[in-house]
Amino acid sequence: MAGFYHLSWDAAFARIELQEATAPDFRSPTTLYIGTDSATTISGKPDGHWYYRVRAVQNDLPGPWSDPVEVTVAHHNLSRALMFLTLGIIVFISILTVIIRGVRQET
Repeated sequence: MAGFYHLSWDAAFARIELQEATAPDFRSPTTLYIGTDSATTISGKPDGHWYYRVRAVQNDLPGPWSDPVEVTVAHHNLSRALMFLTLGIIVFISILTVIIRGVRQET
């Protein structure tokens, strides 16, 4: 994964609680969401392993946790990112040059 991903679950109950942790045993979990949505998009995560689980909350009584889902985030290394940036700049300048030349030829 490149730092953004989509999580979804069956929302058969009125509310869902979504937790995230950096360890598979959820030693220090963070509650990311409580509500009725059935999916979310996570972004901005650094490299590493991220674990997620959900549970239904009905009448303020939480149900059991789902099996955890592991997501591994591995960004491109810096040299590859700089290569993509350089290629993007070259393409942008090329397109801009073609547009400017086309406008000048019509006038």
